[in-house]
Amino acid sequence: MSLTRFSELYSNYLSSLSDLEHQVYYRTSRGKFLEILRSIHLNAPDPTSILEIGTSYFSVLLSQLYPKAKVATWDLDTSRQSLAEAHGIDFYVGSVLEESSALSTQFDLIIFSEVLEHLQGNPHIAFRHFRDLLKPDGILITTTPNLCCLSKRVKMMLGRTPLERIGPKSSWGGHFREYTRKEVEDMISAVQLDLVSSEHAMYWDDFQFLLQSGGHHFDERGQYQFRQRFAGIRKLWGYPYCAIRSRIVQMWPELRDGMIFVARKG
Repeated sequence: MSLTRFSELYSNYLSSLSDLEHQVYYRTSRGKFLEILRSIHLNAPDPTSILEIGTSYFSVLLSQLYPKAKVATWDLDTSRQSLAEAHGIDFYVGSVLEESSALSTQFDLIIFSEVLEHLQGNPHIAFRHFRDLLKPDGILITTTPNLCCLSKRVKMMLGRTPLERIGPKSSWGGHFREYTRKEVEDMISAVQLDLVSSEHAMYWDDFQFLLQSGGHHFDERGQYQFRQRFAGIRKLWGYPYCAIRSRIVQMWPELRDGMIFVARKG
């Protein structure tokens, strides 16, 4: 996998987007995807089988970057089945929180990225599934927000909740529970996976991400709402704010917004 190839494919996809939610997500998620690809290169450079939890354009990107690998996705419903199957990706439907798995195939690599915080149940069940679905020496890569990041600590000091408000719809799917680094490490260890690396990652805290990001939520109709934090005249104070915040979390990694974990099945 080459960085040049990734940049080319990603730029082409971004230029094709018209939907606001997808524009925001993929424009600001580039750093996270690069961090995952870096972890793959270091720990599973030539996977022959890949499972991603949840289906997205990144699943498609994986199938293009690793053409020799069989890529599969495991999703909660069939809304993205056509996307997967249009690109030759095996699609499985079911909940990772069900005691019985929807899959029986084993994989060299499982990617569990930005899903843990959405689970409305005991995540130990999901990690047990991943252990069973990994081949011997297989790799699990997990990314998730850091409950103890700088912005959440400041909100707590101001008497505000750092957690996402749960909407009234029964199908609400936002961040149900976020975790500390130690909590995720403990869940990985509890299923007898060997922790290869654990770090607070910088992908949500770099200057450009902070400048382009903003407030977002799902309204009562389930529609995605986004308001860029530093648009127009607000960029005048946005630039120094982003520069200072980015510098702080570079100096104190435990204050960063993202976390990435790599585990291996012995």
